Amino acid sequence: MSESVSMKPLALGPTGRHAAAAIAAARDKRGLTYKALSDLLSDRGWPIPILGLRRIEAGARRVSVDDLVALSAALSVTPLQLLLPSEDPVDPPTGLNPDMTDSRELYAWARSEISQSPRSREAYWLQRSIELQDELSEAVRMEKAATYRDARLWAERNRERVQAQIDHAEARLQTLLQQEDG
Repeated sequence: MSESVSMKPLALGPTGRHAAAAIAAARDKRGLTYKALSDLLSDRGWPIPILGLRRIEAGARRVSVDDLVALSAALSVTPLQLLLPSEDPVDPPTGLNPDMTDSRELYAWARSEISQSPRSREAYWLQRSIELQDELSEAVRMEKAATYRDARLWAERNRERVQAQIDHAEARLQTLLQQEDG
């Protein structure tokens, strides 16, 4: 007689839901089966059975800190990649200010470059904007110096990418300043 195992999702917060999805995506990207990942984890001294992995990805089992580090190593990603979204999330990670929905800001916070305070975040975006202005100057110089068509196209795309990042940094700074005034 076979027993059915419940895969009923737990009440996970945004960080737990993101981690479950990120683990599944990283496993898929590496082309690993549940068994292969389970074997890799066992080889690293932190066994998680196949059912445990399925439950993690289904949101039916929480990921401990030890699980997270072992899974990161086995999947060749950083723990931050499993914890934080690489694109701007709809909901901020669990427990953070509700307006911390910018992925660059989240990673800066996770790397201890900024705190959650508005002043710290404003300083981050101001500094980022200054750094990007320098990068834009270099991109414009490279675009002007490019002699081959492909090099000019690459330089133009690079300049446009940097300009878009500047626009984003300045918009984020403006939003924070308006929140401070409001």
